[in-house]
Amino acid sequence: MVGKGKEKGRKVAKAGAKPKKGEDAAVPDEEGPIGEEPSSDKVSVCIVCREEKEVSPVKDDAVISTIRAVKTRLGFASNKELVVCGDCLEEHKKRRQGFEKNLVQYGAFGLIVLVVLFILTQTLNALFVGVMLLALMLVMSLFYYHPALEAEG
Repeated sequence: MVGKGKEKGRKVAKAGAKPKKGEDAAVPDEEGPIGEEPSSDKVSVCIVCREEKEVSPVKDDAVISTIRAVKTRLGFASNKELVVCGDCLEEHKKRRQGFEKNLVQYGAFGLIVLVVLFILTQTLNALFVGVMLLALMLVMSLFYYHPALEAEG
């Protein structure tokens, strides 16, 4: 009830008017400002140079989907389509290869630690700690995350 006197004991300012002391500001409708429809167009932004361009779309994998879900839940999702422009394609390939290399290295190191811990102590506690360290190492590799392109599969 925007613009109508009291609502559950609160005074509400009229739409477009400045709220007076003791009044809550009028909340716009869900579809946005009055008379405007929400925009369904996604802006395409290059993930390397951060400019608005359209070329190769980025694969919407589990990491990207999780980040989008968290940002939407927290209310600050920008709803942009992630792409890589032709000028940044080489830089993207280098970053993606670096991520894949780190993922393999961290995973291998964590697996070696798991095996060594289990061989030295031969207890279930060592196995549990080794698995936790392996998981931590794999999560640490996500700090270098760079998404794949749709065309890469």
